[in-house]
Amino acid sequence: MALTLLLPLIILGGCPRPRPGAGVKGTADKRTHIINFDVGQSDAMLVIHGGRSLLYDAGATVSKLGRQNFRDLPRRMRELLGHTNLDYFVVSHYHQDHIGMHGTGTRAGMGDLGLWGLINDEGVNIDTLVDRGFFVIGEKGNTQKHYEKAVRDWIKSGKVRQRIRVKARDMLDMGPGLKVEVIAANGNGRLLDMYRRSPGFFKTYPPSENDYSVVLEFTRGAFELVIGGDLSGFDVLAFAYTDIIDPAAYFRSEEHTSELQSLQRISYAVFC
Repeated sequence: MALTLLLPLIILGGCPRPRPGAGVKGTADKRTHIINFDVGQSDAMLVIHGGRSLLYDAGATVSKLGRQNFRDLPRRMRELLGHTNLDYFVVSHYHQDHIGMHGTGTRAGMGDLGLWGLINDEGVNIDTLVDRGFFVIGEKGNTQKHYEKAVRDWIKSGKVRQRIRVKARDMLDMGPGLKVEVIAANGNGRLLDMYRRSPGFFKTYPPSENDYSVVLEFTRGAFELVIGGDLSGFDVLAFAYTDIIDPAAYFRSEEHTSELQSLQRISYAVFC
């Protein structure tokens, strides 16, 4: 079971507490705004710092209850930023509850959900789309296959300017005062090492897509937030990340918890 710590509503340094449902103006200031969205049994977290923006995941549940919750994101982006352009969208891993799905086949009636819905329906543009690459041991899942095709179309249409594949130690530029570091992706090579040592075992028991998750560490002064997709499944995770994650850091592994993280639709943490 993945470790889950709920994102608290923390206000530090005398920052005014945002009123639920109210716009937070002045997001080009020196504050760091963390907004965790309730998208049902899925995940989406927006970070704004110095006018720059990063959205980590935008999942969608297939159940009718909460299926369209992800559409709150562009509305709140307009209130917070004045537009729906993201500097970064970070894909933790290729599961529907983290990036949504393309409405096709038996699910055509649901329409585009999550990342697909944001780009295709809601007019969200992304400067840099960040993911772990397309490496996988075993068969690719349908969500990954649809994502790989969609990325090419989005870049060709100009809705996404560029896509980058990240690895541990890479940095994402959110401006002075907020350090954003990739501290894990694709098991930091451990999954591939184990496969090379025991290919027969991995062919029978391939890793979960969760194990490939892109993990980010946000650092602002003494505050640290580590967000890790769904770090669950293979025991390799127990030792793949222990040498790079500070045990004192605030750790949040999502594992389908956004619906529990706030009694309201949106929760805030603002750091001055």
